[in-house]
Amino acid sequence: MGAANQQSSIAHRQFPFPTPALASCREQLAVRDELIANCEERVGASQAVIDALNRSVADLQENIRAEDAIAARLAAQQRAELRAARGSRLRRFGRVMQYVGVGVVIGMVAAR
Repeated sequence: MGAANQQSSIAHRQFPFPTPALASCREQLAVRDELIANCEERVGASQAVIDALNRSVADLQENIRAEDAIAARLAAQQRAELRAARGSRLRRFGRVMQYVGVGVVIGMVAAR
């Protein structure tokens, strides 16, 4: 037991002078901490860019939906205008019958 206590007290004892290995180890720790801080900063910047891109994509999708709605409304309006210009089926049938009747009359006059 005495040897175990003596070894643990030696392991916990501070050296009054820095060893070159200890100084090198501290420098490596400082460099590592700086690299970790840089990586964390880049992660934060990357996350900001990703968030901006996600907002941009959401805005684009909203604009596309709005344009699709406008296009659908314009297409429905054009179809309604074409139907109104052509008229109902009964009116078209009546017009066709007028043309046929005029053609028959012209044909009978020409045959005499």
